[in-house]
Amino acid sequence: MQPYILKRKKSPFEDIGFSDTVTHIQLAVKIDEPKIVPELVNQIKRNFLPLNIYETKEELIYKKGCSPILQLPNNIKDCKSACDWIYENRQLESVGMATLAHNNEYIALTANHMIGDGGLLKSVIDLLQNQTQLKYSSPLPIAPDEAMYEDLVNLDKNVLSVYPEQLTNVVSKFKPSEKIGEECRYALDQIDVNKLTEGNLTDKLWTALLLSMAAYNGKINRWGIATCIDMRPRTNLALTWSNCCFFSILSHTAPVLQNQTVGDVANALRKDMQRRLNNNEMSSFLRISESYYENEGLSAEISNVGSVELRKPLTDAWMQIRFNEKNNPSVLSLLTFGIKDQTRNDLILRLRYPPCRMKDEEADVILKGIKHSVYNIPQNTKVQDALDELKKFEAQYAKSKNYNIKFD
Repeated sequence: MQPYILKRKKSPFEDIGFSDTVTHIQLAVKIDEPKIVPELVNQIKRNFLPLNIYETKEELIYKKGCSPILQLPNNIKDCKSACDWIYENRQLESVGMATLAHNNEYIALTANHMIGDGGLLKSVIDLLQNQTQLKYSSPLPIAPDEAMYEDLVNLDKNVLSVYPEQLTNVVSKFKPSEKIGEECRYALDQIDVNKLTEGNLTDKLWTALLLSMAAYNGKINRWGIATCIDMRPRTNLALTWSNCCFFSILSHTAPVLQNQTVGDVANALRKDMQRRLNNNEMSSFLRISESYYENEGLSAEISNVGSVELRKPLTDAWMQIRFNEKNNPSVLSLLTFGIKDQTRNDLILRLRYPPCRMKDEEADVILKGIKHSVYNIPQNTKVQDALDELKKFEAQYAKSKNYNIKFD
């Protein structure tokens, strides 16, 4: 008699959206007590479902402990390096869709995005700090499009997750590369949230990204952005470790008006997002083919995992995503997460771009424009004044770095 195998077919969203990609998310944490690392690793092994899942072309299959635990090199000196190492040394998906490694100071984890997202990584941090409320429910991950089946059936077929023609775009000042298919790249920076003036941080990030893109191209064409959303708190589904990948992306817009302020743009963006949520359009992203779209240049996207408040035994953390540009060639995505402790309140900025459509120095200029906007442009600033300030700032910054970028 053959042993019983627990498995299921991939859902349409999983199959179409992820099967031809190797998109992985990573988490690394720093531990201040080496002696408790083994117990923390065991907690992750007991609860982090992707460590027990491998895939075939059509199915997800449960096999406890299918992914061997690896030893992190002792020369790993920070959480980001640990994340990069675990991604580059991950198991094949046919062996395990997640990989875990550790040494005496760091624990690192990578998981296929098909069965993992930023919300799940935050839950791991909660677990290690004894704050999780998630329960075990099923050894197999719950497919989001099946969990949201009724919403999808009742949703107007003409409703799209993202309307590419409505998004703010930025176009490189250089000829596009003929070499296509490299890994997406990231420009990195951080913001000290303690130094910010009053105002909603999400509003600041929305408008900072759009204004910096517009300043780089020297004009405003439209206000539109695609925002990633954690669906978990917005549904009545039970919150469990089996809700591994449960996010959506919705585009939302603001009108371009004379004499409008930066705050006017933010308020209109928030109002349009709320309209879409009230209309139950969140599930539209789970339709097959909705996760990929094409556009001229790069279109604005933002994903904020939220803030992590570190408590002992954790003293640092890092989250990231890595994948090939061919899976998302027309997106400029600002990925952020916060790290807080008794003295630190940092917002990490990671600006993702495909190297076939944007050069490293261009991404650096745009990211520095975002940072300048968040720190220095109040929400009551007139949009035209903000644009003029950012155009001047970006040109001066590029000159100071000896970048070969021409501004109008």
